[in-house]
Amino acid sequence: MVWKTALAIAALGLTGASPSPEKIEITCRHETGEPGVVLRVDLATGEWCNARSNCARVERAVSITSGLIVLKDDRYNPSTRASEYQEVNRATGKYTFKSVGSITFGSVQDCSATRYAGEIGQTAKF
Repeated sequence: MVWKTALAIAALGLTGASPSPEKIEITCRHETGEPGVVLRVDLATGEWCNARSNCARVERAVSITSGLIVLKDDRYNPSTRASEYQEVNRATGKYTFKSVGSITFGSVQDCSATRYAGEIGQTAKF
């Protein structure tokens, strides 16, 4: 039975070497052309991470639709004393970041997405 399943997967071309269409890497640039945020998003599980920090922390997206990926939704975080909002508009390719706390700042970046074959985040110990 296992052999038949492996044969069927191979016949469909679904091998581990090909990129998974539900995992994407979003690479953004500031309006000045400087490198911006790089995100890895698993559209199937809703998990995402910041690749610039080696995906040290994996988080769950607030919502994922065909038009918008909302990563954080303005909820107040008592440990940072701030609220953050992050989204990627899949139609326009714009990444929006806003932080409101003792200092308020924001950013809008132009992004492109490619398929991503690796894992989202680091291998868990347990």
